[in-house]
Amino acid sequence: MPTPPLTFDRQYTSLLSRIGTRYQAGRAAAITSVNRELLLAYWEIGRYIVEFEQEGLNIKYDVKAFF
Repeated sequence: MPTPPLTFDRQYTSLLSRIGTRYQAGRAAAITSVNRELLLAYWEIGRYIVEFEQEGLNIKYDVKAFF
């Protein structure tokens, strides 16, 4: 039995538009949240290093190699 051709009425097109809009908003919110957390983490890591060095101590090993 052949499949009937797809027809897009206004309600269906509206549904697809709403789904797409919500999906894009969710992605944008997730990206913003991740970027915010990374920025805070990097800022805090920098603060740890500055405080460490202000105590007269030097970082002797590459931090990247540790992680």
